[in-house]
Amino acid sequence: MIVAIDGTTGSGKSTISKNLAQKLNFAYIRTGSFYRAIALKILTENIDYSNIETINNMLTTTNIQNTFENGHVKLLLDGNDVSKQINSVEVSNFVSKIAQIPEIRAYVKNLQRASAKSCKNIVMEGRDIGSVIFPEAEVKIFIDCDIDVRALRRVYQYRKNDQIISFEDAKNAILQRDYDDINRKVSPLIRLPEAFYLDTANYTIDECVEILYKHTMSKNKK
Repeated sequence: MIVAIDGTTGSGKSTISKNLAQKLNFAYIRTGSFYRAIALKILTENIDYSNIETINNMLTTTNIQNTFENGHVKLLLDGNDVSKQINSVEVSNFVSKIAQIPEIRAYVKNLQRASAKSCKNIVMEGRDIGSVIFPEAEVKIFIDCDIDVRALRRVYQYRKNDQIISFEDAKNAILQRDYDDINRKVSPLIRLPEAFYLDTANYTIDECVEILYKHTMSKNKK
């Protein structure tokens, strides 16, 4: 079974998806981390991402691995654990720029499909999972939340990683990310009519997980 979870940035979908996968005893892939890893590599190595040949050369030598054990996700970029670095402010503000590049999206799409083939049951979350990557998914979910709540959560998230960002800066960054995701030409973020919609503003993480667990199990019985 594939559980495809799409949604807006800062809505809590990564934490909810990870916890849902653990409750279901499914594999878990946060596809946004693939893009973040590539963004980190471009920034770290000062790669010219406007040059398609340079991008293609980089991708042929890039190895990204995702592991999920006991509720913990580890992301390896070229053999190095970058799980913390990919959530930096710099990467967060940059990733939407490279996520629009068709060659990078094709590379990540192959990673996503390979991951799904290697697992019998998987929770996969991102911004085009149900609409583009796995339109055949048995369960489709769209997670959203009020912009002010998302901005406040982002401030707290950065604090956990020992980074400081103001509420206004967080809100402006999320508004820009929403605009980029919705209006990009390649695989824009959309809310599918068949997707189960969850607004996380008035629920705890555990409550969100329980709602989605029950929804998934109801689909699994059919």
